Parts: sequence; structure tokens; C-alpha cells
Amino acid sequence: MKFISVLPLLMCMASLSYAEGVYTLSPFQISGGITASVLSDVSESESIGYEGMVGYRLRDYFLLEAGLAHYNFSDSEVTNFTPIVIRFKSMLPVSDYASLYMGGGAAYDGESFPLLTTGINYRIDRNWYMDIGYQGIFNIHSVESDVYSFNISFVYQFSNQEKETSIVETAPIVPVVKEEKTRQATDNLEVCVKRSDTYIVKEGDYIISIARKHNMTLEYFLKINTQFSNRNLDLIYPDEIITYNYIDCK
Repeated sequence: MKFISVLPLLMCMASLSYAEGVYTLSPFQISGGITASVLSDVSESESIGYEGMVGYRLRDYFLLEAGLAHYNFSDSEVTNFTPIVIRFKSMLPVSDYASLYMGGGAAYDGESFPLLTTGINYRIDRNWYMDIGYQGIFNIHSVESDVYSFNISFVYQFSNQEKETSIVETAPIVPVVKEEKTRQATDNLEVCVKRSDTYIVKEGDYIISIARKHNMTLEYFLKINTQFSNRNLDLIYPDEIITYNYIDCK
């Protein structure tokens, strides 16, 4: 039960990690939540438990998690179960906000026991998700049964701060004039500067429409927004940060 007190600290760390700047999502995340569990072979063996996990996202479709769970069964004859949990999830995006997942792994409490899990991830905002799932841990010798649990967790995905690029290059544009008008041409010299700025994605935006709006090809868009290079280009979320370039002439 000692790990329960760590969960509020993890949530505070997640909140403090956000500061002003331009951000992209990190592959690292933390989560904490509650579990409602039963034993397959013991009647009236309900358990309200907890779990805290650390995760790493492999691109957008796979997630590796590791952490600690605790199952406190109401039946006094059943030993409480506090395993170290390692699980792998395969994600299937079904909308801009939700992804279904299935996965497997192992729970270790002196011995290793296989587990299977399935559920849905729902995006609350840019960094926060709600994870609602169902999990089974099988052939647990200490309780002589399987454990089936309904889990609700809140997930925080960390952000990476990136420095905004200011002036990239300068290119003076010199008009073609007669030799006797060189002084006048120099006085009227027009200097154009290539600058960078950011755009915050709004609901209903698509990558191709954003690229066209800012006069970019899709290839150039992906070149300066590398966070989208290995993603499904049909999925883009509100509040994500897009970088674009423009020409400023004075």
C-alpha cells in the first residue's frame, strides 16, 4: 500500500512539467488509477485496488508500461496481491480523441503470471488521457485463482520544449536599373526576411489544409515539423503546435 502515496506526487510532477514555450509530446508518460477486481474461483472476493505506471510510446501505435499494482481482497482468507506489472499495448486510433487497445504482459509477485488487457484511451487535452480498460491476470498461485479487474486511470504524457527558430536567412532583392540610377536604387533597396512562427491546431483542422493555408507543400511541412514524420497523417489533435515559415519584406 506504500506506493499509493506516490500517485499524488506523480500527478504533481506532471503538472509542474508544463511551462511557457513551444512544445511537442514526449514518448514518456505516467499514470495512476483505481481497479475493481474479482477472483474467478472465489465468491464475494471483490477488491478495490490501485496501480501506478510509467510508460513509453513507441511511435503512435505501441505502448510499453511498467509499474506496481495492489489488490486488496475483501475475503480475509485470500492473500492480498501486490505484483510488479509489465505490459505491452497495441493502439488502434478510431477518432481524433479515442484509441482502442489490446495487449499482454506479465505480473510478478515472487513468480510470473501472464496477463491480457483491452480497453480505450480517451484524450482529455493535449497532455492528459483517460484510460478505461479490462485486465485478466491468470494462474496466480498465492490466491489460487485468476484476477479480473476493471481499471480507470488518468495518464499524463510529458512534453518536450523546443526553441522557436527566428530569422533563418536574409536575401536582398536588387532591382535592375540603369547605371546612373544606382544611388537611388540603393536607397530603395527592399530586404526580405524568412521568419518562423507557430500555429495552434483547432478542431476540424487537417495537416494538408494547414500546409496549404501557409503555402507549404506536404513534404516541406513534414521537414520542419518532424514530430509528424512517423505518424498517421489523418490524425491531428487540437492544441498541437505547428511550425511554419513566411517571408517578411521591408
